[in-house]
Amino acid sequence: MITPENRYLVAFSDYLVTQKMVAENFLIYYIDWVRKAYLHVGKSFEEVLLFDEENAFLERLKLNEPAWKVTQAKQALGLYSHFLESQSKVGRSAAHAYDAQWKLCVDLMQKRLRGQQKSYSTEKSYIQWVRRFYAYLHGKNPAELSEADIKHFITSLAVKDKVAASTQNQAFNALLYFYRNGLEIEPNIVGNTVRAPNKQRLPVVLSQIEFKSLLDQIEKQFWLMTAITYGGGLRVSECVRLRVKDIDIDQGALIVRSGKGDKDRRTVLPECLIKKVKEHLDKMIVFEKTPSPQTMQKFAFFDVIITLHLALIVSKKAGGCERKNYIFHHPFFTSKTM
Repeated sequence: MITPENRYLVAFSDYLVTQKMVAENFLIYYIDWVRKAYLHVGKSFEEVLLFDEENAFLERLKLNEPAWKVTQAKQALGLYSHFLESQSKVGRSAAHAYDAQWKLCVDLMQKRLRGQQKSYSTEKSYIQWVRRFYAYLHGKNPAELSEADIKHFITSLAVKDKVAASTQNQAFNALLYFYRNGLEIEPNIVGNTVRAPNKQRLPVVLSQIEFKSLLDQIEKQFWLMTAITYGGGLRVSECVRLRVKDIDIDQGALIVRSGKGDKDRRTVLPECLIKKVKEHLDKMIVFEKTPSPQTMQKFAFFDVIITLHLALIVSKKAGGCERKNYIFHHPFFTSKTM
């Protein structure tokens, strides 16, 4: 039940009903997801969750909850973020006067991101940081923005929100790009900005013995994906994008397309997996009713829906949230560079 003390949650409930965004029988679940997220992060309900804070909650949720609940929680947090923006301390009539100008600036930035062929994840991240910046400034006139606004925002991330150095650097790069390509201002940001310390951490990885033990516990439909991810040093996103044409059985190689930095690379296909790969291809041919070789080359090597569950399965089998899918990627490239 919503207690009188949580006036923001009460107001959020009224907001959802008034705007007809959620059916009344689902209302209690949306409120509950917001409450759980804020308790997990340790923030007060009047503050907007940062991108990494929201992601941390959702990633933890994936360990114990089905996908549809995670989706519902994500929707609830998105709606709550919009609700907080609508409840800005600055009068909305004043803020609305500049909303159109902000939108024009963001649209211009987005066009240049796409013109420079930046990745979709970069575009999404940059736009989200601009939205946070907008909320922090309470809809200030974009024509009046200065270098000081960036300094104050970046400093607040380190001092008040205590974000990681990588998160603060991401926010800084996003706003720097926004100033240059959205506002068309060249900011001179030097000093007087508190930056989060950049700490060096060794990656948490699995040994070969641990990995073999992990493979023994993996369900049959995930076994080949897990083995190829480890053997080829792939990220899960790279595993998802593998096509039949990217599997070079004769030379024992995998071709990774549009990897990190939008670069292609060639990596190994372990010899011990070639028989399993051939069997998987034979099953695909039967399932697809013997397609032409040209058509077959375009098919995804793995079922995308199954692949999206790989990170969750591996994380559980590996024994907790610390050991995630990237434990396969680190040892491969570390050994190659030693």
